[in-house]
Amino acid sequence: HFVDGRYQESGGERLVSVHPADGRPIAELHAADDALIEAAIAAAGAGLTAWSATPPAERGRVLPGVEALLAHAACDPRFAQGLLTGNLRRGAEHKLRHYRLWHHFPFGAFADDSPRRDDLGPFALRRAAGHHGWEFAAHETVIIGDTPHDITCARAFGARVIAVATGRHSTVELAAHAPDAVFPDLADTAAVLRTLRALGA
Repeated sequence: HFVDGRYQESGGERLVSVHPADGRPIAELHAADDALIEAAIAAAGAGLTAWSATPPAERGRVLPGVEALLAHAACDPRFAQGLLTGNLRRGAEHKLRHYRLWHHFPFGAFADDSPRRDDLGPFALRRAAGHHGWEFAAHETVIIGDTPHDITCARAFGARVIAVATGRHSTVELAAHAPDAVFPDLADTAAVLRTLRALGA
């Protein structure tokens, strides 16, 4: 649980995440307990004043290389772009429409499908098949993410994964979780595309 700028353990209920295809356990975690929930509420309240005073246009930005990568991939018939996120679909759409990126993702998987991110891969594959009219193999699917959870999510359904150090985790931290490739960011569009083609082959 990431609360007040750092990861914190919880003594809440033990939860076991299982693979949706065969029911085998793939991860174990603990739900937030009352103390952690109270800490999260307090941290949110403490940050509200500064956040409210920040103009909406300054609260976020599209990171370098993202728009170029999405545009290039959209023009390449070897790629089928979708969105897999731990956000609810409505929230993801709201954020990506604001940055004019939503149209790049004609299908996806969201927290509406399951609160456990590791369950979302099969949902994404089924929606990809429904949108494009053919089946996609998990080992030809590449997840791009900036946290260890994204790496675990990809491995949970047999996908490849590119880790990008544009969030709270460094390239060294991400590499420790054994992704297929690690980039400091997505600014080198050509290099990321080469890696995507190689991993998805």
